[in-house]
Amino acid sequence: MIPLYDDEKESLWMLPGYMDGIVSAGGTPLMLPLTEDEDM
Repeated sequence: MIPLYDDEKESLWMLPGYMDGIVSAGGTPLMLPLTEDEDM
């Protein structure tokens, strides 16, 4: 899953309940970073 980015707070976030829904369905949530830095 790709997170949303808040420019004002300079933070990554997910919609409320999104990760819980994945866990409830038996999955493992994984947040991917938003970056163009190839070293990361």
